[in-house]
Amino acid sequence: MTKRLKLLCGGLVLGLMFLHVVANFYSEWLSKTRTSRRGWEAMNVSGKQVIYKVAGDGPSALLVGDEVLALKGEPAAAFPALYRDECAVVAGTSYRLSVRRDGQTQELSLQTLPHPLSDWIWDEAMLLNSLIFLVTGLTVFLLKPYDKQAWLLALMLSTFVGLFWGGDFGLSGWLLGVVIIARAVGLAFLPIFFHFFLVFPEGGPWLRRFPRLEFLLYLPFLLTILPFSGLQRIGYHLDMPGLSQRLPASRVLGLCAIVFVIAYLVGGLLALLSNYRAANVNSRRKLRVVVAGCCAGVLSLLLTAIGEFSGLPATRPQLYDWLRLPLLVTLPLIPLSFAYAIVRHQVIPVSLIIRRSVRYLLVSRGAILLDMIAVGLSVTAVLTYIFSRTRPPGIVIGLVSAAVGISAWQIASRLHDKYLAPLIDRRFFRQSYDAHQIVSELAQSLRTVKDLPQLLELVAMKIRSALQTENVTIFLRNRELGHYEVAYSCDYSEADGHAISRQRYGHLAKLTKLVEQASDNGQPVEVELEEVLSVGGGDEISALERGTLREVKAVLLTPLVSKDEMLGIISLGPRLGDLPFSREDKPKKTWRWSSSNRRGR
Repeated sequence: MTKRLKLLCGGLVLGLMFLHVVANFYSEWLSKTRTSRRGWEAMNVSGKQVIYKVAGDGPSALLVGDEVLALKGEPAAAFPALYRDECAVVAGTSYRLSVRRDGQTQELSLQTLPHPLSDWIWDEAMLLNSLIFLVTGLTVFLLKPYDKQAWLLALMLSTFVGLFWGGDFGLSGWLLGVVIIARAVGLAFLPIFFHFFLVFPEGGPWLRRFPRLEFLLYLPFLLTILPFSGLQRIGYHLDMPGLSQRLPASRVLGLCAIVFVIAYLVGGLLALLSNYRAANVNSRRKLRVVVAGCCAGVLSLLLTAIGEFSGLPATRPQLYDWLRLPLLVTLPLIPLSFAYAIVRHQVIPVSLIIRRSVRYLLVSRGAILLDMIAVGLSVTAVLTYIFSRTRPPGIVIGLVSAAVGISAWQIASRLHDKYLAPLIDRRFFRQSYDAHQIVSELAQSLRTVKDLPQLLELVAMKIRSALQTENVTIFLRNRELGHYEVAYSCDYSEADGHAISRQRYGHLAKLTKLVEQASDNGQPVEVELEEVLSVGGGDEISALERGTLREVKAVLLTPLVSKDEMLGIISLGPRLGDLPFSREDKPKKTWRWSSSNRRGR
C-alpha cells in the first residue's frame, strides 16, 4: 500500500470514528434527558415476540416467557420495536400492553420508568473509553502515519470506537448515515486486531512460517462477519431486526460469524504472546505493560462476547451484567498500555518529534515571519521619520520604500541564516543537520587519520551523531569482484544512548546501478524497503542484497566518490523517532573522498 493510500485510509477512518463519537455523546445526552424505558425486553422466538428480560424495577405484572400481542401508547412513534427498551417519552408516560400467558390474554396498563444510575455510569464510561481509544489512535497516526505497525495500531484503536455502540436517539439524515457506516466499519477491529499482533513488534514466528496469513485472515471477515453482523447492525438502526435473516443460509452464516469473532480475538491474543516469547530480553522489557494491558482487555472482551453469544442477556441477565462490568476498567488498559510504552520506552520518541516540529516552525516558517517583520518595521521607519519631513512625489516614495524593503529583506535573511538559525538548531537539536557542515568537519579530521578502519569508524560515527540515525553502514568497492562490501557498520543502542560497532557481512551489486546513476547528478537515493527492493520485478536484486539492506535498515544511500569514480556507498538507517530526512539533512552533492585516503582497497 502506498503512502498516499495509507494516509487517505487512516484519515477517513479516524474522521468517521470522530463523528461517531460526537454523535454518540449527542445521542446519549438527548436519550438520558428526553427518554425513558419500559423495564422489559422481548425477542423473536419462532415468529412470536416473547419477553425474555424484566428489570428489577420493571413491571411486577410481567413475567419472563409472556408473549407480547400488542403495545399501544401515545404517541405511537414514541414506542419503538419490541426489541428496544428505550421509549421517546418522559418517565411516567402511560401505555397499554397485551400479553398471552398460559393461553390466556391479559391487557395491562403500565408506565415508563426513568433511566437508572447504572445506565448513566455504564454509558458515560463506555463513551469515555471510546474517546481514549480514539485519541491514542489519532496521536499514533499523526506521529507515524506511514509506518506499517503504527498505521495498523491507529486503525485498530480507532475501529474499536465503532465496535461498541448504543442507541441512535435524535439522530437523522446524514449524521445517522455516518453512525450506521461507522458501526459497520467498527467490525473491522477484529481482523485488524489479529493482523496487528501478527506483525508487532517485529513479525513473529507465525508470520515467518505463513507469510500470506496477514492477507488471508481478512477473508473470513469479508465472507461472514461483515455481511451478517453488518446487516444486523444496519437493521437495528432502520427498525428492521430481521434484515440479516434474509441472507441465504443465514443460520449457518450467523454461526460462522460467531466462531470467527472468537477466533480473531483468540488468534490476536495468541499471536501477541507468541511474539513476546520470541522477542529478545530488551524487547520483552518494553512490551511487558503492553502484553499485560492487552491480555486484560481482550480476555474481558472475549468473555463478554462468549456470554452474549451463549444467550446470557436473555437467560441470565444479571450474570451477563456482572460479566461485562470489568470492561469499564480493562478496556482502557489497551490504549493506555501502548501510550505508556511509547512515552516510557521511547517506542516513538515524542520529545524528539516535538523538538523537530518546533524547529521546523521557527527555522522554516519563522524565517519568513521575521523577515516580513523586519521589512515592515524598516519601511514604516522610512515613511515615518524621513518622508514626514519632506514631501516627495508619490512615485519617489514608492521606489524608495521598495528599495528599503528589498534591502531589509536581504539583510534579515542573511542575519537569520548566519546567527539565528544555528542558535535555534543548537537549542532544539544538539547536532547540526546540514550535510555540508558534516563534510567540512570530516575534512579537518581526515588529514590526521592514516589507518583505514579508524577512518571508517570516524566517518560513520560523525554521520550517525549528526543525523541521529539508527544505523550507518559504509560499503567500499571490491575492485576484483566489482561489487561493494560492508567495510564498517554501527548501530544506535537504546540502552546507553551511544553507537555500537557491528561486525556485518554482505555486499551490493545490482542495486548500486541506481546509486551510480544518482552519483552523476550528485543526489542520494531514497530506499523504500517495500518498493525499491523489488525494482525490475524483484529478479535483478538478489536475496542477499535484500537481506543486507534490511539488516542495516537502509533508507538513504549516498554515493562516496573520488574524482572520477565511485568508491563506495554510505547507507543511512531511519532517523531516531522515525523522522524523515528533510532537504537540509540530505547532502546537496555527493560525498567525496580524497584519493589520498583510499588505502587498503
